Amino acid sequence: MELMPLTDAHWPALSRLPNCSALWSPCHREYYRQYFQRPFVDHSLAVVHQGELAGVLLATLDDRQLGFFGGPARLLIAPGLAEARKLEAERLLTKAFSAEFMDKASVLSYQFPAKVPDGIATALLDAGATTAVHFEQEIALGDDDVLWSGVRKSYRQGVRWGQQNLELRLVDATNLDVSDMERFRLFHERVAGRATRSLSSWQAQQKLIADNEAFAVFASLDGQLVAASLFLCGASRAYYGVGVYDRDRFNLPISHYPLYAGLQRARERGCTVMDMGPIAFAGDGDPKLAQIGLFKRGFGGDLQPWLCLSLAR
Repeated sequence: MELMPLTDAHWPALSRLPNCSALWSPCHREYYRQYFQRPFVDHSLAVVHQGELAGVLLATLDDRQLGFFGGPARLLIAPGLAEARKLEAERLLTKAFSAEFMDKASVLSYQFPAKVPDGIATALLDAGATTAVHFEQEIALGDDDVLWSGVRKSYRQGVRWGQQNLELRLVDATNLDVSDMERFRLFHERVAGRATRSLSSWQAQQKLIADNEAFAVFASLDGQLVAASLFLCGASRAYYGVGVYDRDRFNLPISHYPLYAGLQRARERGCTVMDMGPIAFAGDGDPKLAQIGLFKRGFGGDLQPWLCLSLAR
């Protein structure tokens, strides 16, 4: 097995791993640079065995803070390997992590599935890392009957209302117009009451659509834009990235049909799972995020627990 820097050339193989997020593509990593406006230095590593990707460590440094483009660092091991090969790949990446980051980073953030800790998690826990539980929602993109069965009963009426009253436009690489993301941006600013991120971050998202790594769903009511969503698409996993809804129309179920249509479209593109992103609950201390989490959970799927480790030196 050979340890080497992870490069953009590894992305096609990485994207085919069943647990690889669409958020980790080279194009989306550029979006993170523009969104956070931070000088991330990518230190990600790959382990290759007989020309095949065996495992990766996703890690960046920013002013001695270890994570991955604003989120936690992660370890992925290819699931098809023999057990001995999996252990060897994990050992190599754990050893590299300890050598590269344990003494160089002042703050280390790492996330792994809430099961048996991997080698990196164990090293951080032994060094005194604190733990926190984090939940994400995953929806299996089955046929229409399967998708519909997962929708909360009280939301089904909202989907039907949207099908009857909203005019949807799905935007992808085949019909993207230069005005589409500008329309999205201005709508977002109007709903938020201000510009919340840079123009370059919107341009990066437009490139995601142009490069066929994402699609947008626009919903209009009586000729006025009332909802806009962005979905990212990898080889098998999609991600619900952005959802903006006109708060002046919250007396109407304007959000349900655009999201449901996004699930259907991601499935048509070949994705088998939709990542709905982080899920907050009432006890987490932010009522707005808890309400968003409740909305996301209304479209089916399962909660996946993760453990987040944080070590400050």
